[in-house]
Amino acid sequence: MATVAEIMHKEVITVSPRATLRDLARLLSEAEISGVPVVDNGGSVLGVVSATDVLRAASEEDEGLQRALDAVERRGSGYYRDLGRLLSDAELELLLGNGSELDDVMVREIMTTSLLAVEPALPIPAAARLMSDKHAHRVLVIDNEELVGIVTAFDMVKAIADGHV
Repeated sequence: MATVAEIMHKEVITVSPRATLRDLARLLSEAEISGVPVVDNGGSVLGVVSATDVLRAASEEDEGLQRALDAVERRGSGYYRDLGRLLSDAELELLLGNGSELDDVMVREIMTTSLLAVEPALPIPAAARLMSDKHAHRVLVIDNEELVGIVTAFDMVKAIADGHV
């Protein structure tokens, strides 16, 4: 049976807990991803952070941005591919160009510290079931306490389409 190791992304994009929200928004948008692990200088995974976390934090004191987030949630049906597809050009410019709070808030302040992680040898259907049960958009792949990959919901869909499941 096919395993997570066969479909995971081995080159994982990560972010420092000291990065600002603006840095994170740019990273997610430019890499066209919806979330990243937060990793310290030693490579230890501290948490995860997503586009939704950025939008929620940035919109807390901005009524216009809160309306944009509400519209995004209605359009996205709860799943976010990346900020570039998630927001219109005007909304993205509002997020990246508005408010000093984006430069004052650090990733460590908004990240989720509870991790959903699996081992590389886990069969794909078991990982898919776990992601579905936990309503997770991504799962970290950890081997011997080291981050070795990441699998997203899109990777699962591709595995199904490619006949791995």
